[in-house]
Parts: sequence; C-alpha cells; structure tokens
Amino acid sequence: VLAFQQSMSPLKQLSAVDYPVFLYHARRDLRVPIEQTDMMEVDLRKGGAPVTRIGADDEGHSYTNPLNCNALWGGIVEHFAPILDV
Repeated sequence: VLAFQQSMSPLKQLSAVDYPVFLYHARRDLRVPIEQTDMMEVDLRKGGAPVTRIGADDEGHSYTNPLNCNALWGGIVEHFAPILDV
C-alpha cells in the first residue's frame, strides 16, 4: 500500500510543472520540515518552472512579525502581478 501511495504522490510530478510557483516557508516551522520545501523547489526548477521563494529565519508555521508579513505580501504581489497582468 505504501509503495502505491508513494507512486501516486503529486511530489513525483513536480518536474513536469512549467508554470510560475510561489513558495514560502519559515526556518522555525516545527510542523513542516524546511527540507520539504527545498526538495520541492529543486524538483520544480528541474522542470523549468519559474519559482519565487520567500522565507523568514525568525518565524514558525505562521507569520506574525509585521516585517515578515510585509515581505511575504510584497513577494506575493511581485510574483503574481506580471502573471495576472496587473
């Protein structure tokens, strides 16, 4: 069963993605290891997907520091504005 589930994982399809992807992850996240985002970024880039990545060294699973929130939202706008032609 586990082998089947692993073979069906969307993570196996990342190198086929060719559209822009926005990733964000904080280094102190205890719920999701940052290595998972690292692997996603590598596999997305292998397929040629344009990747924008924002992170914070001093946050956990959620962003609460206003400076980090501003950087996150600024990054989202910067990433999606050309895609949405705004």
